[in-house]
Amino acid sequence: MSENIKEIVAKNLLFYRKKNKITQKELADQLGVKHNAISSWENGVNSIDIDTLFKVCKIFGVTVNDMYDMNDRPNTIAAHFDGEEYTEEQLERIKAFAKFIKEQDSNK
Repeated sequence: MSENIKEIVAKNLLFYRKKNKITQKELADQLGVKHNAISSWENGVNSIDIDTLFKVCKIFGVTVNDMYDMNDRPNTIAAHFDGEEYTEEQLERIKAFAKFIKEQDSNK
């Protein structure tokens, strides 16, 4: 089962906070919230509001897309095929089929 948005943001909030070597208390102080709010966001107990999320992104130097894992990432499927074996259109069809398979599996 795929992660929901709250879980994704929670995971990324924890990741970026640790990457930036900021404690929960330090982040809470910068945001003007209690440190237990940070803990509840990172544990997925509560959702962070969008205004605060924008402030967090500014502190960490990331985008909201980073926090939501919505960036265009390199397509690694092409790495599984050599040279000119497939056209761009064929690769798009392969990706669409892979997406279809995932959707079918998640509906079971």
